[in-house]
Amino acid sequence: MAGSILLEREYEIDVLSRRMTSALNGLGSLILIEGEAGVGKTRLLEEARALARAGGARTLTAYGSEMERDFAFGLVRQLLEPALVSAPAELRADWFSGAARAARPVVDGKQGSQTSSGDFAVLHGLYWCVANMASTQPLALLIDDAQWADAPSLRFLMFLVHRLSDIPVAVVVASRPGADAATARSLDVLGVDAATTRIRPRPLSLDSSGLLLNEAFRDERPAEVPFIEACHDVTGGNPLLLEQLARVMRAEGIEPVRENIGRVVDLGPQAVSRYVAGRLAELPEAAHRLARAVAVLGDGVRPDVAARQAGLSPEDTVQAAQHLTLVDIFSMESVARGNPLEMRLKFTHPLVRATVYGTLDPDVLMSAHIRAVQVLEATGAEAEKVGAHLLSIPPAGSERAVTVLRRAADDALLRGSPDAAQVHLMRALAEPPPREQRLDVLLQLAHCGQLLNDDRAIGPLREALTLSASPHQRAMIRAQIGSALFFLSRTTEALQIQRQGMREAPDENTRGLLAAGMLSTLAFEPNQPALFAYTDELERLPPHDSAGAGARDSMIAMVRTWQGRPEGIARARRAGRNEAFMAMPSNELFLALGVWHTLITADDEEAQASLENAIADAHRDGSVRALTAAFNHRGWGRLHHGHLDDAEADLLSAMRAVEEANVHVGRAFNGAFRAELHIARGRYAEAQAALEWGRLAPGNPGAVYHLLMSQARLLRLRGQADRALQTALQAGRSFASCGGDNPALIPWRSEAAVNLHRLGRVDEARQYAEQELVSARRWGAPRALGRALRVVGLAYGGTPKGLAALEESWTVLSASSARIEQIDSGLAYGAALWRATGEVSAQEVLREAITLAHACGSAHLVRVGIDALKKTGARPRRPTVSGPDSLTPSEARVARLAASGASNREIAQELFVSVKTVEVHLTNSYRKLGVRQRAELQEILAD
Repeated sequence: MAGSILLEREYEIDVLSRRMTSALNGLGSLILIEGEAGVGKTRLLEEARALARAGGARTLTAYGSEMERDFAFGLVRQLLEPALVSAPAELRADWFSGAARAARPVVDGKQGSQTSSGDFAVLHGLYWCVANMASTQPLALLIDDAQWADAPSLRFLMFLVHRLSDIPVAVVVASRPGADAATARSLDVLGVDAATTRIRPRPLSLDSSGLLLNEAFRDERPAEVPFIEACHDVTGGNPLLLEQLARVMRAEGIEPVRENIGRVVDLGPQAVSRYVAGRLAELPEAAHRLARAVAVLGDGVRPDVAARQAGLSPEDTVQAAQHLTLVDIFSMESVARGNPLEMRLKFTHPLVRATVYGTLDPDVLMSAHIRAVQVLEATGAEAEKVGAHLLSIPPAGSERAVTVLRRAADDALLRGSPDAAQVHLMRALAEPPPREQRLDVLLQLAHCGQLLNDDRAIGPLREALTLSASPHQRAMIRAQIGSALFFLSRTTEALQIQRQGMREAPDENTRGLLAAGMLSTLAFEPNQPALFAYTDELERLPPHDSAGAGARDSMIAMVRTWQGRPEGIARARRAGRNEAFMAMPSNELFLALGVWHTLITADDEEAQASLENAIADAHRDGSVRALTAAFNHRGWGRLHHGHLDDAEADLLSAMRAVEEANVHVGRAFNGAFRAELHIARGRYAEAQAALEWGRLAPGNPGAVYHLLMSQARLLRLRGQADRALQTALQAGRSFASCGGDNPALIPWRSEAAVNLHRLGRVDEARQYAEQELVSARRWGAPRALGRALRVVGLAYGGTPKGLAALEESWTVLSASSARIEQIDSGLAYGAALWRATGEVSAQEVLREAITLAHACGSAHLVRVGIDALKKTGARPRRPTVSGPDSLTPSEARVARLAASGASNREIAQELFVSVKTVEVHLTNSYRKLGVRQRAELQEILAD
């Protein structure tokens, strides 16, 4: 195996060489090697290791293992721990500096404080730990057998791959078919990223199979062609199987001639097992015992631990390991040169380990795992390692087993892995735990499921409800069940449990939280006549400063916003200023959606400040739910303000969170918001792709109308007015089914009006436009009012009424922050004014709209404006933007931090972005402010 010749891999090695060179020079990348077992993935990883070392990189290696797939960040710990443990204290402190401090619980469970799953801070901390390590020496992270990777490590790889282009890190991942559905989905997400190159080594051709066989039989006679063909057919050209088949035949004295084709067919499917069995038969009993012990304990075990498992002395263990290595069953990896007892025992290939493990009959195997529990506990192994063997044996009512499993779950949560904690807690329940512990285990298990947006939270919560005697705890359990069901789009069940909770709730805070949960569920379920009656009832309750009252206000505000009733705005402001509510754990802060939704729709600047705080809290607390909602809404608000680059960064972050954590509730919103962003930039194909991505949300995500609205706009811009009209009307019906009637959210009437006008149905167009204007004036926000006025103006054309509406639209939007709508209205008003009057002032309106489009970063709208200006006979001037007001929010934050003396690395860590992103923002800021260095920033920004 290790010594086999490498054939037909020139293309793969060339790709590895080019990507490795590029990565180690600063443009990081991920290479995913995919293929069947034995096709040569591990050999390609060895080539990658050699290339990395030749390029001066530090190489870190990890191997997926069936025994360790439930370890918290198991692969990440394999990669990082050896380097971190062996590094000098000063260097290790540098690697853990800044944001990387949050990574310490992953590699040292005794460091830091309790973290929560999907913890953005932990993932970001791991990124910075890797980036800090790479700043001292380029890194190559090599991972084999990723089909057995633990879920948190895969989440980190998905997090890292989006940021690789900024750091000198090459990640090479090898995987084969056979992963479970969740792992396969994560590997697919990795595989389609722009930073990823996929390599799929093919089986060997007949000619190369002949070369390999002749190499194996080189001391005998050349292989005959029919013999080669038979070997190729029976192995499918798989290099490992070919090699093992040749070894077995040589060992059994089978010559490579035509007459032995029948033996080839008999041996082929069993080549590896026959080889292993044959080699073990030549070895002493100690080698057999050690091989079985390592097969049970798993690769990477210390010889002293394997010795206890096998019942061997240290000396016999070393000798047995050497025997197994000589016959290519074991490979040994040294972690301390010169000391054999500090070696690690590992099989040469997972198929070899599987073969040895498969020879153990069920009774022997169970006894071996029971012994492994005893051995690992006696040698001070981590609870997770002991727990892995408890997972392999049936429950036995052992209180000690429950203690170990709960400790393993605690360690997993400490490291930010509820996935692993969930597995151990479920096994602890099956043991089962003592009655007095069962409720605690159930609640912790439910907590893990909620953090993972997993339906497995619901069963434990329902059982906990039957065990709890506390009215407050019972009400909160019902709130948690309702929340879990809501996030799984099981709204009917959620409403039922929330109503029961309301009847039991013992205090104002709990009632408020349950009421907010009910409103959110009702609001996202179409055709719920109880929604508005219930909202009216809650609205009559007196204000309160509890978190529950703030949550209730937030959801009342959202309902009123959908109805287009402006009294919801004041309630949203009150909820946003409720300190107890806004200080809730970020995993529950999704109830602040009502605040953000309302204030953004009302063009209220308080929304952005609230979102900044929520995102900072979610970074610390690690709630993927909160991050998805907050990034979605901040991106949506920034889109309205015309900060397109910042909006795109936020919406991409939300999209990645949805994919990494499977938070489906945010998917449809994100797809619609990203489509609007792409439309503003004239990227229609990307807009369609975003809409299709958004439609992948299962069940009823409650945002179908947003998707339909964006689809209608896109169809119109592509010249399909009739289809656009039908889609706009469908959006209106969908919105109305949820009680919606606010043009600031879903301007379906104005979209219908524009398309009706294009289809020559002018009277109908004017009717729809006038109806939307009435609703927009009632709501009062400039963005909705300006758009409605623009559509009225377009519907009435160059008439005095049409020009007056366009002028009012331009005036209203010019005094607002709704810059995208302002650009559209400026282009419409300038063009209409020129056609009607030929006044020079029309050209000035168009020039202002063009300048604004340039400041927003929309080259598409700049081109549209220039085309309109040319039609007036004017010569377009090159648009420019400058001064502090021209900075985007992200550019301004970076510039202010740079002016205060913070380094690029410090800025990146504080803002949870990469150094490259900071460099781009600073470059843009220097250009807009007309400065060349940091020292000049403070004076300009102070003014």
